[in-house]
Amino acid sequence: MRGRGCERGWSGVPETGWWRSRRPAGGWWDLPAWQLAAVSAVLGLALTAGAVTAAGPWDSGQRTAERARAAHGERGGGERHGGGLPGQPGGGVAPQATAVLAALDATAGSAPPPTATGLGDALTPLLDDPALGSRSSVAVADALTGRIVHGTRRNAPVVPASTIKIATAVAALSALGPDHRLTTEVVTGGGGEGDGKGGDGKGGDGTEEAGGKDAGEDGKSAARKRAAAGDGTIVLVGGGDPTLTARAARGPGNPASLRDLADRTARALKEKDTRAVRLAYDTSRWSGKARHSIGVNENIAPVVPLSTDMGRLDDSVRGPAPRSADPARDAAGTFAGLLRERGITVSGKPRQATAGAGAERLAAVRSMPVAALVERALTNSDNDIAEALARETAVAAGVPASFSGAGRAVRDRLAGLDLPLRGARFADGSGLDRDDRLTAALLAQLLVRSADPARPELRPVLTGLPVAGFSGTLRGRYTDASAGTGMVRAKTGTLTGVNTLAGTVVDADGRLLSFAFVTNGSTDPHGAQTALDRLASALANCGCR
Repeated sequence: MRGRGCERGWSGVPETGWWRSRRPAGGWWDLPAWQLAAVSAVLGLALTAGAVTAAGPWDSGQRTAERARAAHGERGGGERHGGGLPGQPGGGVAPQATAVLAALDATAGSAPPPTATGLGDALTPLLDDPALGSRSSVAVADALTGRIVHGTRRNAPVVPASTIKIATAVAALSALGPDHRLTTEVVTGGGGEGDGKGGDGKGGDGTEEAGGKDAGEDGKSAARKRAAAGDGTIVLVGGGDPTLTARAARGPGNPASLRDLADRTARALKEKDTRAVRLAYDTSRWSGKARHSIGVNENIAPVVPLSTDMGRLDDSVRGPAPRSADPARDAAGTFAGLLRERGITVSGKPRQATAGAGAERLAAVRSMPVAALVERALTNSDNDIAEALARETAVAAGVPASFSGAGRAVRDRLAGLDLPLRGARFADGSGLDRDDRLTAALLAQLLVRSADPARPELRPVLTGLPVAGFSGTLRGRYTDASAGTGMVRAKTGTLTGVNTLAGTVVDADGRLLSFAFVTNGSTDPHGAQTALDRLASALANCGCR
């Protein structure tokens, strides 16, 4: 049995099990050579750059090299994304963590798996931490075989918080493919009145939508001017891209630009000898209410298929921020201004309409690939991207792209992967809704599917998971000397009374494991978070046989 050092850095529980390390407690220098190399690579890159990449492992928007290695059996973690410093657009060095990114192969299969008894000895003392409360769920799976090797209430439905984004990501990648891009376009003319929602600016449940009726409108479809072909109207059609930006300086990942779209549109209009237009905007791609059930909240904008910079009213690119009450209308207004700057006269204010099926495309821009959207959603726990991915999963399934329709589409996609869905409920794609339910077993198995070499399209789920102590929502955790630092890769989840952690780790014997730790009902959020981190570090620290 081998273990990792640093026990005193992550656990205050006495080492009473036979699984504990034979080496004296120490630091990262106590790691076996192959593990030390992986952590040293992370530290070396971070120190060389001066800071860990704030944008996370998706900072260029494309992990093409990592995905290519996964598809062709090459092994390795991290990669260079071009020149520049971390956090700057189009450049930087992603933290390298070979151990947690390694795909399954013959070498991984030769490492002995842990046993239920060994894992029980390692985890049970830590599960007694009072900070976890009385409703904790645990599942640890062998990523090679998919077998659950340890579980506590693993099949009990629990509130998953943001770890539900793992399910959303798997469903979206399965439905759309990792290379799929979302298109925002401008077309000539429109197909009729209203907005495709009955003409009253409301969703199917009667909730007023963002991009719905303007102040002073009576809500009737007749009040909306018809965007008909031949009246000089062009239509900005929302394509579901949550990262479309209107800013002059693009953020990480080189997102599609509304400015580029204005350049192309103005050029196309001038080629047609058109210098004056009316502008409408189309949000009919998605349906149902736009406002999330939590109401007005800085953690998420209204969920519409047309917005810029996620409706943020400040210059931030991630995290809570003041949001537009009507992102689609604001995006259209910004687009009108950009056209005017490019010599196109835009009459009046943009109005909502539905583009005709036969409308001619003038110009278009495409999002970063879905794989990059998934990585960004997981690394930074981005609620706006997660909801967009859920809606686009519904679009791919041909069902209404609403909260409920997206939930059905996500569930159906996961059912097609033969996952344990009993008790699961997908009320949203981001995990902000407390009506969401998943089991620890389902979370662990989602990660098993994502690690399967036969499913390379799901690999962005793993590459998007934050690295403990280095990136995303785990950047500020595992800051002390810990067996999990640089070795654990996991999605976090936090709501009041809810703390979750689900991800992957390579144990001391070199076996890749997936895990899910969930606690509902905790009254000590910091203590619960620390306890979950200790559980993940315990997996990293032992072979547990």
